[in-house]
Amino acid sequence: MSYTITRFGSLTLPVGLTNYTLSPVPAQLSIVQTTAGAYNNNGSGRQKQAFPHSVSYKCTVTEDTLAANRAVLDTLRAAVSTQARLYRTADDDGAIHYCTAILAAQPHERPYGNRMYIHEIELSFQQMSPWRGLIHGAGWELDAGIDFDDTRTLDETPPITMTSSPEILTINNAGNLPVSDVRVIVTAGTDDIDHVYLSSELVELRWTGTLLSGTSLEIDSGAFAVTNAGSDAYSGMTLQPDHSIEGLLQIPAGSSFLAVYFGGGSTDSTVAVIFNDGWA
Repeated sequence: MSYTITRFGSLTLPVGLTNYTLSPVPAQLSIVQTTAGAYNNNGSGRQKQAFPHSVSYKCTVTEDTLAANRAVLDTLRAAVSTQARLYRTADDDGAIHYCTAILAAQPHERPYGNRMYIHEIELSFQQMSPWRGLIHGAGWELDAGIDFDDTRTLDETPPITMTSSPEILTINNAGNLPVSDVRVIVTAGTDDIDHVYLSSELVELRWTGTLLSGTSLEIDSGAFAVTNAGSDAYSGMTLQPDHSIEGLLQIPAGSSFLAVYFGGGSTDSTVAVIFNDGWA
Protein backbone atom coordinates (compact mmCIF):
# COMPACT_ATOMS: atom_id res chain seq x y z
CA MET A 1 0.00 0.00 0.00
CA SER A 2 1.19 3.49 -0.80
CA TYR A 3 0.08 6.90 0.35
CA THR A 4 -0.15 10.48 -0.87
CA ILE A 5 0.68 13.26 1.58
CA THR A 6 -2.06 15.84 1.14
CA ARG A 7 -2.50 18.39 3.95
CA PHE A 8 -0.78 20.14 6.83
CA GLY A 9 -3.42 21.44 9.21
CA SER A 10 -5.91 23.26 6.97
CA LEU A 11 -3.35 23.80 4.18
CA THR A 12 -3.72 21.66 1.07
CA LEU A 13 -0.18 21.01 -0.15
CA PRO A 14 0.87 21.84 -3.74
CA VAL A 15 0.62 18.81 -6.04
CA GLY A 16 3.00 19.74 -8.89
CA LEU A 17 5.84 17.22 -9.48
CA THR A 18 5.78 15.89 -5.93
CA ASN A 19 8.44 13.74 -4.32
CA TYR A 20 8.12 12.90 -0.65
CA THR A 21 9.13 10.62 2.19
CA LEU A 22 7.06 7.51 2.90
CA SER A 23 9.61 5.71 5.08
CA PRO A 24 8.17 4.33 8.35
CA VAL A 25 9.43 5.73 11.63
CA PRO A 26 12.66 3.86 12.53
CA ALA A 27 13.25 1.88 15.71
CA GLN A 28 14.65 3.52 18.81
CA LEU A 29 17.67 1.30 19.38
CA SER A 30 19.51 0.75 22.64
CA ILE A 31 22.26 -1.72 21.79
CA VAL A 32 25.51 -2.35 23.65
CA GLN A 33 28.45 -4.40 22.47
CA THR A 34 29.21 -7.59 24.39
CA THR A 35 31.79 -10.34 24.14
CA ALA A 36 29.15 -12.47 22.42
CA GLY A 37 28.20 -9.77 19.93
CA ALA A 38 25.55 -7.25 20.99
CA TYR A 39 22.78 -6.92 23.56
CA ASN A 40 19.44 -5.19 23.06
CA ASN A 41 18.52 -3.22 26.20
CA ASN A 42 14.95 -2.82 24.94
CA GLY A 43 14.26 -6.53 25.06
CA SER A 44 13.21 -8.98 22.38
CA GLY A 45 9.76 -7.52 21.63
CA ARG A 46 8.80 -4.65 19.37
CA GLN A 47 11.10 -1.66 19.77
CA LYS A 48 9.79 1.83 20.43
CA GLN A 49 9.61 4.24 17.50
CA ALA A 50 12.30 6.94 17.36
CA PHE A 51 10.80 10.42 17.29
CA PRO A 52 11.09 12.96 15.81
CA HIS A 53 11.22 11.48 12.31
CA SER A 54 12.12 13.61 9.27
CA VAL A 55 9.54 13.79 6.48
CA SER A 56 10.42 15.67 3.30
CA TYR A 57 7.82 16.92 0.81
CA LYS A 58 9.24 18.32 -2.44
CA CYS A 59 6.91 19.96 -4.92
CA THR A 60 6.64 22.63 -7.62
CA VAL A 61 4.37 25.65 -7.24
CA THR A 62 3.07 26.76 -10.64
CA GLU A 63 0.11 29.12 -10.51
CA ASP A 64 -1.34 31.03 -13.47
CA THR A 65 -0.37 34.47 -12.20
CA LEU A 66 2.49 35.93 -10.19
CA ALA A 67 0.02 37.13 -7.57
CA ALA A 68 -1.41 33.63 -7.14
CA ASN A 69 2.09 32.14 -6.99
CA ARG A 70 3.11 34.59 -4.30
CA ALA A 71 -0.06 33.92 -2.28
CA VAL A 72 0.66 30.17 -2.18
CA LEU A 73 4.32 30.64 -1.31
CA ASP A 74 3.63 33.26 1.36
CA THR A 75 1.07 30.99 3.02
CA LEU A 76 3.53 28.11 3.11
CA ARG A 77 6.35 30.34 4.38
CA ALA A 78 4.12 31.57 7.21
CA ALA A 79 3.42 27.96 8.24
CA VAL A 80 7.11 27.29 8.97
CA SER A 81 7.69 26.76 12.72
CA THR A 82 4.07 25.74 13.33
CA GLN A 83 2.74 22.40 14.58
CA ALA A 84 -0.36 20.75 13.13
CA ARG A 85 -1.67 17.48 11.84
CA LEU A 86 0.02 16.14 8.71
CA TYR A 87 -2.37 14.03 6.63
CA ARG A 88 -1.83 11.22 4.15
CA THR A 89 -4.38 9.40 1.98
CA ALA A 90 -4.16 5.72 1.02
CA ASP A 91 -3.96 5.37 -2.74
CA ASP A 92 -6.14 2.24 -2.90
CA ASP A 93 -9.18 3.08 -0.77
CA GLY A 94 -8.85 6.76 0.20
CA ALA A 95 -8.39 6.03 3.93
CA ILE A 96 -7.03 9.06 5.78
CA HIS A 97 -4.28 8.92 8.41
CA TYR A 98 -2.70 11.74 10.37
CA CYS A 99 0.27 12.40 12.61
CA THR A 100 1.36 15.41 14.62
CA ALA A 101 4.16 17.25 12.83
CA ILE A 102 6.16 20.48 12.88
CA LEU A 103 6.94 22.26 9.62
CA ALA A 104 10.56 22.87 10.57
CA ALA A 105 11.88 24.44 7.36
CA GLN A 106 11.07 25.28 3.76
CA PRO A 107 14.19 25.20 1.58
CA HIS A 108 13.55 27.28 -1.54
CA GLU A 109 16.14 28.20 -4.14
CA ARG A 110 15.42 30.21 -7.26
CA PRO A 111 17.87 29.27 -10.02
CA TYR A 112 19.29 31.71 -12.54
CA GLY A 113 16.96 32.43 -15.45
CA ASN A 114 13.41 33.58 -16.03
CA ARG A 115 11.29 31.05 -14.14
CA MET A 116 8.83 33.49 -12.62
CA TYR A 117 5.93 31.04 -12.48
CA ILE A 118 7.87 27.92 -11.43
CA HIS A 119 9.08 27.53 -7.86
CA GLU A 120 10.58 24.25 -6.65
CA ILE A 121 10.33 24.04 -2.87
CA GLU A 122 10.79 21.49 -0.12
CA LEU A 123 8.71 21.27 3.04
CA SER A 124 10.78 19.70 5.83
CA PHE A 125 8.55 18.19 8.54
CA GLN A 126 9.43 16.63 11.85
CA GLN A 127 6.98 13.85 12.63
CA MET A 128 6.18 13.87 16.36
CA SER A 129 3.69 10.99 16.70
CA PRO A 130 2.72 7.72 15.03
CA TRP A 131 0.35 7.70 12.06
CA ARG A 132 -3.23 7.38 13.32
CA GLY A 133 -6.23 6.04 11.42
CA LEU A 134 -9.93 5.87 12.24
CA ILE A 135 -10.95 6.64 15.81
CA HIS A 136 -12.93 4.08 17.80
CA GLY A 137 -15.10 4.37 20.88
CA ALA A 138 -15.65 8.12 20.87
CA GLY A 139 -19.04 8.28 19.21
CA TRP A 140 -20.57 11.59 18.19
CA GLU A 141 -23.83 13.28 17.33
CA LEU A 142 -24.98 15.12 14.21
CA ASP A 143 -24.24 18.86 14.17
CA ALA A 144 -21.30 18.29 16.55
CA GLY A 145 -18.78 19.94 14.21
CA ILE A 146 -17.18 16.65 13.10
CA ASP A 147 -14.98 16.72 9.99
CA PHE A 148 -15.05 13.37 8.15
CA ASP A 149 -11.66 14.11 6.58
CA ASP A 150 -10.20 14.10 10.10
CA THR A 151 -10.39 10.28 10.48
CA ARG A 152 -14.02 10.41 11.62
CA THR A 153 -16.84 8.24 10.24
CA LEU A 154 -20.59 7.68 10.65
CA ASP A 155 -20.18 4.24 12.27
CA GLU A 156 -18.03 4.99 15.30
CA THR A 157 -18.71 2.79 18.33
CA PRO A 158 -20.50 4.71 21.10
CA PRO A 159 -20.00 3.89 24.79
CA ILE A 160 -21.16 0.32 25.54
CA THR A 161 -23.70 -0.46 28.27
CA MET A 162 -22.27 -3.03 30.69
CA THR A 163 -25.13 -5.41 31.38
CA SER A 164 -22.97 -7.74 33.47
CA SER A 165 -19.56 -8.03 35.09
CA PRO A 166 -17.37 -8.85 33.32
CA GLU A 167 -18.33 -7.14 30.07
CA ILE A 168 -16.20 -8.76 27.36
CA LEU A 169 -15.36 -6.27 24.61
CA THR A 170 -14.12 -7.28 21.17
CA ILE A 171 -11.77 -4.57 19.95
CA ASN A 172 -10.51 -4.18 16.39
CA ASN A 173 -7.40 -2.15 15.66
CA ALA A 174 -7.58 -2.14 11.86
CA GLY A 175 -4.02 -0.78 11.54
CA ASN A 176 -0.73 -2.67 11.40
CA LEU A 177 0.88 -1.41 14.65
CA PRO A 178 -0.09 -1.79 18.32
CA VAL A 179 -1.58 1.32 19.92
CA SER A 180 -0.59 2.58 23.38
CA ASP A 181 -2.41 5.93 23.29
CA VAL A 182 -5.67 4.51 24.61
CA ARG A 183 -8.39 5.85 26.93
CA VAL A 184 -10.87 3.69 28.84
CA ILE A 185 -13.79 5.59 30.35
CA VAL A 186 -16.12 3.83 32.79
CA THR A 187 -19.26 5.77 33.76
CA ALA A 188 -21.30 4.63 36.77
CA GLY A 189 -25.01 4.25 36.16
CA THR A 190 -27.72 4.36 38.79
CA ASP A 191 -25.51 2.89 41.54
CA ASP A 192 -21.97 3.73 42.69
CA ILE A 193 -19.03 1.57 41.58
CA ASP A 194 -16.32 0.63 44.12
CA HIS A 195 -13.69 -0.93 41.85
CA VAL A 196 -12.85 -1.48 38.18
CA TYR A 197 -10.68 -4.32 36.88
CA LEU A 198 -9.37 -4.52 33.30
CA SER A 199 -7.93 -7.69 31.80
CA SER A 200 -6.60 -8.63 28.37
CA GLU A 201 -3.70 -10.62 26.93
CA LEU A 202 -1.30 -7.79 27.90
CA VAL A 203 -3.19 -5.74 30.48
CA GLU A 204 -4.17 -6.40 34.09
CA LEU A 205 -5.18 -3.29 36.02
CA ARG A 206 -7.28 -2.73 39.12
CA TRP A 207 -8.64 0.57 40.35
CA THR A 208 -10.19 0.80 43.80
CA GLY A 209 -12.19 3.80 45.00
CA THR A 210 -15.68 5.28 44.91
CA LEU A 211 -17.08 6.14 41.50
CA LEU A 212 -20.31 7.95 42.21
CA SER A 213 -23.43 7.48 40.13
CA GLY A 214 -23.25 9.53 36.93
CA THR A 215 -19.50 10.20 37.17
CA SER A 216 -16.67 8.75 35.09
CA LEU A 217 -13.36 7.01 35.75
CA GLU A 218 -10.89 7.75 32.93
CA ILE A 219 -7.72 5.71 32.44
CA ASP A 220 -5.55 7.58 29.91
CA SER A 221 -2.54 5.53 28.86
CA GLY A 222 -1.14 8.25 26.60
CA ALA A 223 -1.02 10.74 29.48
CA PHE A 224 -0.27 8.00 32.07
CA ALA A 225 -3.12 9.43 34.14
CA VAL A 226 -6.20 8.22 36.01
CA THR A 227 -9.02 10.59 36.96
CA ASN A 228 -12.27 10.20 38.88
CA ALA A 229 -14.85 12.85 37.95
CA GLY A 230 -11.97 14.90 36.55
CA SER A 231 -9.80 14.72 39.68
CA ASP A 232 -6.54 12.78 40.01
CA ALA A 233 -7.22 9.22 41.14
CA TYR A 234 -4.01 7.45 40.18
CA SER A 235 -3.41 6.38 43.79
CA GLY A 236 -6.25 3.90 43.44
CA MET A 237 -4.59 2.14 40.48
CA THR A 238 -2.48 -1.00 40.89
CA LEU A 239 -0.74 -3.07 38.22
CA GLN A 240 -1.57 -6.75 38.71
CA PRO A 241 0.92 -9.66 38.33
CA ASP A 242 -0.01 -10.47 34.71
CA HIS A 243 0.38 -6.88 33.49
CA SER A 244 3.12 -7.29 30.84
CA ILE A 245 3.51 -3.88 29.14
CA GLU A 246 5.40 -0.75 30.11
CA GLY A 247 2.37 1.57 29.94
CA LEU A 248 -1.15 1.25 31.27
CA LEU A 249 -2.98 0.11 28.13
CA GLN A 250 -2.12 -1.32 24.74
CA ILE A 251 -4.25 -2.59 21.86
CA PRO A 252 -2.49 -4.94 19.42
CA ALA A 253 -3.07 -4.80 15.68
CA GLY A 254 -6.04 -6.89 14.62
CA SER A 255 -8.86 -8.24 16.76
CA SER A 256 -8.44 -8.61 20.51
CA PHE A 257 -10.53 -8.60 23.69
CA LEU A 258 -10.76 -6.54 26.85
CA ALA A 259 -12.66 -7.78 29.90
CA VAL A 260 -14.10 -5.04 32.12
CA TYR A 261 -15.08 -6.05 35.66
CA PHE A 262 -16.76 -3.69 38.10
CA GLY A 263 -17.84 -4.00 41.73
CA GLY A 264 -21.14 -2.63 42.96
CA GLY A 265 -22.67 -0.50 40.24
CA SER A 266 -25.67 -1.32 38.11
CA THR A 267 -26.40 -2.71 34.67
CA ASP A 268 -26.80 0.76 33.15
CA SER A 269 -23.12 1.62 33.64
CA THR A 270 -21.11 2.18 30.43
CA VAL A 271 -17.57 1.76 29.14
CA ALA A 272 -15.85 3.43 26.18
CA VAL A 273 -12.50 2.35 24.73
CA ILE A 274 -11.15 5.27 22.69
CA PHE A 275 -8.18 4.89 20.32
CA ASN A 276 -7.10 5.40 16.73
CA ASP A 277 -6.00 2.59 14.43
CA GLY A 278 -2.20 2.48 14.51
CA TRP A 279 -0.26 2.58 11.22
CA ALA A 280 3.40 2.40 10.27
